[in-house]
Amino acid sequence: MDEKITLDMANVGEEQLPEIIRNEMAGLSEFKAKADAAKVKAREAKALADELEGVKFGKTKAAVEDLQKATRAITDAQICAAEAQEKSFEYQEQLAKTSKYLFGLGVTSIAMNRAVVRQLKLTLEGCDSGEIDDSTHQEILNVISKLKEQEDIMQKQEIMSGRIDLLDDEVATQGVELKRQEQKDEEHDLLLEINEKKDAEQDNELHEQAVKDKEHDAKILELQERIKDLENKIETFNMHKIKMQMGVVILISVGAMFFSIVALLF
Repeated sequence: MDEKITLDMANVGEEQLPEIIRNEMAGLSEFKAKADAAKVKAREAKALADELEGVKFGKTKAAVEDLQKATRAITDAQICAAEAQEKSFEYQEQLAKTSKYLFGLGVTSIAMNRAVVRQLKLTLEGCDSGEIDDSTHQEILNVISKLKEQEDIMQKQEIMSGRIDLLDDEVATQGVELKRQEQKDEEHDLLLEINEKKDAEQDNELHEQAVKDKEHDAKILELQERIKDLENKIETFNMHKIKMQMGVVILISVGAMFFSIVALLF
């Protein structure tokens, strides 16, 4: 049964369930019949042993034979009782394996769960009185009850699985967004790095321009000083020139006056 559970679970379809359950019930009925037969035989042997147990045997040949018959009856009763107990154990073991197998079929999926429950109910409804013993009937009811409980668990698991899938999708989407954001951040960092490099270059250019402006200002100041010095020299030269011109005018005026006086004298 265990090997069948392991090998067949994944390959069983809903359409196979009626035949599978009929076979399982037939197997249980066979084990139950053997157990019942062993119990009947054990009871008969025990009844015969009890009947012979109180008989007093004499020493005649017939009495000895009766004693031997009684001894065999007691031995047979013990053997039959052991066989009945063994068959009963085998039946209970087979009942447990069948329950495990049917439950295992029902937990493969929610659809299979409902199909097994439905088929087991039909089996119970379709059985004639006495066709299924009380132990089997109760065990089937237990399997149905456990499968219904399992269906609730599976439904909750399916809902949780759906939620987990949604969360996985959200996480994947967020991962993509984070990746895009990381790329944007990298591009932004690259632009910042480029801008910082440009700013550094501009700072260097401004510094160089400031040095040049300072040198230019120094040259302009020097040129202004030279121009001022030249203007001072020109002004000085002009003053000397004016003075010389005035001297010449005075000299000419004095000369003219001298010649006028001389002319008047003569």
